[in-house]
Amino acid sequence: MGITVIGSLNYDLVTFTDHIPNMGETISGKCFETHVGGKGLNQAIALSNLKPDSIAEAVRMVGNIGEDSFGSELLRVGRTSGLNMEYVGRHDDVRTGTATILVEESSGQNRIICVSGANMKTVFDKERLQLVFPAKGGSSEEYVILQHEIPDPCSIMHWLRENRPEHLIVFNPSPFQHLDPLDWKAVDILVVNEVEALQLLSSLYDNNDVARYQSLVETNLIEGYTMIAQEFKSRKVLNSNGPGVIIITLGENGIIYTSRTQSDISYFPATHIDNVIDTTAAGDTFLGGVVMQLYNGSTLHDAVKFAAYASAIAITRKGASNSIPSYAEVMEKL
Repeated sequence: MGITVIGSLNYDLVTFTDHIPNMGETISGKCFETHVGGKGLNQAIALSNLKPDSIAEAVRMVGNIGEDSFGSELLRVGRTSGLNMEYVGRHDDVRTGTATILVEESSGQNRIICVSGANMKTVFDKERLQLVFPAKGGSSEEYVILQHEIPDPCSIMHWLRENRPEHLIVFNPSPFQHLDPLDWKAVDILVVNEVEALQLLSSLYDNNDVARYQSLVETNLIEGYTMIAQEFKSRKVLNSNGPGVIIITLGENGIIYTSRTQSDISYFPATHIDNVIDTTAAGDTFLGGVVMQLYNGSTLHDAVKFAAYASAIAITRKGASNSIPSYAEVMEKL
C-alpha cells in the first residue's frame, strides 16, 4: 500500500491587490509573498499533512525541478513536510516551474499564470515507470494521483492500467484538456470542479446535450450538477472495474459525489466561511483530504466531509501549501 503523486512542482510568486487590474491598467499591490506550490506538490503536502498518525508510509512525490534556488526550496519544504522526494529529478538546463498569482483581497479569488519549466520533463517511458512502480508479488494496491500540469499524464495512466491494474488512479484534470474517451476509462477516482465538469461534458457529448445540461445548471445549480454526475455514472465514463468515484466540487455551493456501488448521487453542503482570505490551494487540499481518508478506509461520505472541512480551513489562510491544515486541526472541527 502507498500513495504516489506524479505532478508539478512550482515556486509561487503571489501579489495581493484591492482588485484585479484590467487590460493596460497598472495598480499598486498590497503585499508580495513567495510560496512553494504546483498542483502536484500541493496535493502531496495535503496528503502528508492530513495523514493520521496511524499511517506510517510517506507520500511519494514524483516530478522535476531546476538546479536553482527555487528548486532547492521546493526540495527542502517537501522533505520538511514528510514527503519521499527520491523521485524528484533536478536539471541544470531548465528552470523550476513558476506560478504568478494575483489575489483580490476583497473576495479571496485568484488569477494564476503558470510557466511549466522543469515540469515539462515529467514524461516517463516504460523503463522509468517500472523503476517508480516496481512489480511486487501478490496484490499491492497503491493510490496514484495525477493532474494536467505535466505533459502527458494519460500515457502514465494507461501504463498503470495495463501493468499495475491493482493500483487506483486518481485524476484531477486541471487545467482541463480534451482527451479521448478511452483516456477517461483509465481513471478510478475523478475529482473536478464545476467548470471542469462542464468542460468534460462538452468534450464527450454533442452540443444539444451540453446545452440541455447547461440550462439545468443555470436553473438549479445543485440539481444540474447532480444530473451531470448521473450522466457520467450511467454512461460509465470511468474505469468500469474500479470504484468509479466521481466528485464535483462547487465551491461555496457544496460537493456532488457518487461511486459505482452507490445507488444515488449524494450532496454535501459547503461549510460557511466568513473570512475567506485566499482560495489558491482549496481544491488541492480537498483532494488530499478525500484520498487520504479513502486510503485510511473511510466511506466516501466521510471522506468528502473531512475534505470539505480541510479546504474550509485552508481558504482562511494565505498561500498554497502552507495554508493546508493538519489532520488534528480538521478533526477539531468535525
